[in-house]
Amino acid sequence: MRKYTLLLFISFFVESSFCQSEVPYPEGFNLLNDFTLNKSLFKQDIVDWGSKEDDYGYVWKSDQRDYVVYELFQFRNEAEIHTLYVADNNLKCKIARRIANNYDKGWIDTTKTMVKTEEYYLFVDGGFKRLGGDLREINSPSNDTVRKEIESLFKAATQK
Repeated sequence: MRKYTLLLFISFFVESSFCQSEVPYPEGFNLLNDFTLNKSLFKQDIVDWGSKEDDYGYVWKSDQRDYVVYELFQFRNEAEIHTLYVADNNLKCKIARRIANNYDKGWIDTTKTMVKTEEYYLFVDGGFKRLGGDLREINSPSNDTVRKEIESLFKAATQK
């Protein structure tokens, strides 16, 4: 029992520390952190965005908050992708977080190895910022392609 209490305490401490730490572009992260800490205030509905049959998603809404959250799960042969979007009530995206578990072999192969990547996408003043899991900005020629992919998925999820 003490072991689980310690794990719960560590989990809460890490989450609280992240929520209070200095982060770039705090306006997007404030919404993401508020959702993480107050998820119980939200009601969940299923989102069908016309993706592959194994993909699914949720929209989270609350009368007590002025934003909505779209949480999408995609499953591919060599990847599992979890993308979380936070947008205002007019569906203007503020921040997105993508966690991808990429495999070197098909997910069913027991000898596969996994590489986990986490990225944040901020939509600030009409611009786009791409941050790594360490919250450092990623300046890459692929940023335009990534932005189109992120925006396309959000548009698909919010059009139904």
